[in-house]
Amino acid sequence: MPCLQTTHISGRLGSNSSQCQSFGGGDGAWLFITVEGVEPTNNAAERAIRPAVIWRRTSFGSQSKAGSDFVARMLSVVTTLKSQRRNVLEFMTHAVVAARGGQPAPSLLPEVATSCDDCGLLRAA
Repeated sequence: MPCLQTTHISGRLGSNSSQCQSFGGGDGAWLFITVEGVEPTNNAAERAIRPAVIWRRTSFGSQSKAGSDFVARMLSVVTTLKSQRRNVLEFMTHAVVAARGGQPAPSLLPEVATSCDDCGLLRAA
């Protein structure tokens, strides 16, 4: 897809490669024009990170690298599970029970969702 046409001081229409790059330059920046259903904004991404931003502002972040890593992983897990409409508490319970029992952790991949056979682990805990 060509870059936007720009008017130069001389009055001629043309495309300036530096201006093309500043507007995204690639075809992906204007994909919403040619493909129906692609939104021209990043509102979905903004909504996805909003809970993390609010947490950081209200808790003043973490005080260590280990704490930052833990929070990043937990927020990622929670966001992933919510996007898959899976129960966060159930997943976390399965993960803790599996870790304490020396079992592999449950998967975050939607097609490898845990089955009810794993429910026996919860009763054993």
